[in-house]
Amino acid sequence: MKVINKQKVLEIVNLLFPYIEQKYGQVEGIYRHNGSKENVDLLIMKTFLNEPLDYQVQNVHTLCSFVKQLFRQLREENEFNSPPFPVNIVNALKICYQLKKSGGEYKIFLAQLLNKITGVDRELVVSFTRHLKKVAEQKSVNMMGLRALSICWGPTVLYMMNLQDIQYDTDPSQVLLMVLEDFDTE
Repeated sequence: MKVINKQKVLEIVNLLFPYIEQKYGQVEGIYRHNGSKENVDLLIMKTFLNEPLDYQVQNVHTLCSFVKQLFRQLREENEFNSPPFPVNIVNALKICYQLKKSGGEYKIFLAQLLNKITGVDRELVVSFTRHLKKVAEQKSVNMMGLRALSICWGPTVLYMMNLQDIQYDTDPSQVLLMVLEDFDTE
């Protein structure tokens, strides 16, 4: 299988995130419901073939599922070869989350960790984080606050490697929620 190109994903999300926010930001459960797998697979195929995406004719859940699938593929295909949230950063984020849970000072550590993400990966993480924050701003209508979005997205973007994560109660959604709440993307 062909590995998906991060730069291409960045171009797609920079096109789709504003479109989703503007046109569908108030749809209830915007990232909670799945779109048509057939249509998502077609959009993925078009991405690999560098064909134009007919995103305007897709429904909101198909577009949202497509974007999630792009991030999932980046995580899975690049597991040890630099996904947007690299494994070493995810492991450090888990430690940061444990520090937060114990009431420790974690925000400086978190900022330092996220500053280690550079280049296209950083652009993807910033774009992704800003998008979810914008969707959450409309939570009174779409019922998708940061916690709900973290539940939908945590397992998609954060690679949890082993059973120790479960043992230490390191839920990817909680780690992502910490990032969304405390990552200054400006």
